[in-house]
Amino acid sequence: MISDGLNKHYCAIVNFNKLLRSAITKHKEARRICKRCYSHFGEKSKLLAHLDYCKITKAIPILPYVDKDGNPKPIEFKSHNKSKDPEIAYFADMECYLNMINEKVGKNTERCHKHTPSGHVFFIDTFDWEIIPPYLEVRTQQHRGEDIINLFLTNIENDARYVFENYLSKNKQKQIEMTPEDKWNFEKAVICHICEKPLDGDKVKDHCHISGRYRGAAHNACNLNYKIPNEVTVAMHNGGRYDWHIFIRYAELAGRKVDCIPCTDERIHFFLHRFYRLYFYE
Repeated sequence: MISDGLNKHYCAIVNFNKLLRSAITKHKEARRICKRCYSHFGEKSKLLAHLDYCKITKAIPILPYVDKDGNPKPIEFKSHNKSKDPEIAYFADMECYLNMINEKVGKNTERCHKHTPSGHVFFIDTFDWEIIPPYLEVRTQQHRGEDIINLFLTNIENDARYVFENYLSKNKQKQIEMTPEDKWNFEKAVICHICEKPLDGDKVKDHCHISGRYRGAAHNACNLNYKIPNEVTVAMHNGGRYDWHIFIRYAELAGRKVDCIPCTDERIHFFLHRFYRLYFYE
């Protein structure tokens, strides 16, 4: 990921070994790096021997993090806008049934089952049930051939669009509402409630744009970044290892645009673009 202030962009890694070699050694010889634990070796045979061992052990990656002079650089959390709980979040799961098949794939591989989606469930949780009521949907396949994946994505997109248009859009945002106690707390505040650093005269009122409630005193920059996100988060149990592999295949066949972010060779993150972003994570 390339970062320029608040703007972040993902870039494809063409050569993983070259990317990290300069952070590991100043010598010119090539280094072979294990993508699982980031151990590095000079010879390919040693890397292959290591991989046989690494696959059966619990890996603890240690990434090189140094400044331009090669000195250790302290890690500090700065993206305080990411620490805010989302106003709305989805929790979803999907089930499949197995169709017996006997399909020869290659010389030594045979497919014995086909995973077909049979139903889904998702729950919409909100920061305040009195303002945005929660919602639960359970759907099972009514007949063979019913497109469960398309129904799931269509329903979750329509619900997310309704919440955005009626609660989270800018023309629906409310002005701040402060009680006498809130005003007293603001006058006495000396610490930013977002980054927890001294205000030093840079003090503004931070409030929830949906309910209008006062949240605390904050730096001007912290307050501007502490805003309603422009995506909807969808949490799915074991999604990166199972559900999303099925999602991507069906979404591509249906002509939907899916952007994937791989974590490992077998595990993925992805978010789906349509009306706005639906960001799926485990």
